[in-house]
Amino acid sequence: MAKPADIEADLTLEISGSDVTPDRFQRATAAFFDLLGEVGKGVAAKGEPLEWRVQVKQGSNLVGVLPGPRLSQATATGTRRVIVAGLEALQRAAEEPPGFSDRALLCLKRLIGTTPAHDEGDFTIAVWGQKVPVPISGSLADNVRELLNEAYTDQGSVEGHLRTVSEAGGFRIVLYEPLFGRPVRCDVPEHLMSNALTLFGKRVEVFGSISYRRDGEIARVRVEDLVPFPDDQQLPTHDQVRGILRANA
Repeated sequence: MAKPADIEADLTLEISGSDVTPDRFQRATAAFFDLLGEVGKGVAAKGEPLEWRVQVKQGSNLVGVLPGPRLSQATATGTRRVIVAGLEALQRAAEEPPGFSDRALLCLKRLIGTTPAHDEGDFTIAVWGQKVPVPISGSLADNVRELLNEAYTDQGSVEGHLRTVSEAGGFRIVLYEPLFGRPVRCDVPEHLMSNALTLFGKRVEVFGSISYRRDGEIARVRVEDLVPFPDDQQLPTHDQVRGILRANA
């Protein structure tokens, strides 16, 4: 593996080992550049050109990327941070990181696919954020595969407290289930985002297409509508419910 002193770009792909073939090198760099472009689209301002420059060090397998003349430093820095933080998060858990769209995850899966399975062969990949490497490890690969392994979908609804609203990498919200507090990622169409912002922090119910993993856990909800639950003070009291039941008896 390279040393921090070898790294000159803010974001660098390192491909190392004795089994680096031209095909693997080409596929790995193509997947990396596609990941860079996909994440960058969610960070860049509207209409900002995603213009990068490539830096290849002589005698090494280090491929660095630098912002081009028309790409702002803020976008370049933001893209690097989203990619590095996302890779670090995916090493820990099979939860989609902020700023990673489905297409970004597929790009990452392609990058992972260039590495040998079960440690067969001398070929490793790492992504450096400035001077800190993030290896493309087995746990990261397993978590990405689990995220993309949706078993079936069904129409339905999910309720929870709306505590996250994000536009990075696509419009989405995150609900936290009332019973166990598990996060549920929800993809939201743009025309519902203003409604989601007004409901931030409240208990809501979302309706749409629900994707489930093989273990039955919800992978995501593609939201078609969302509505607030009534405030506690708007709900009938116990005595009022008893009165309603007696009146209808």
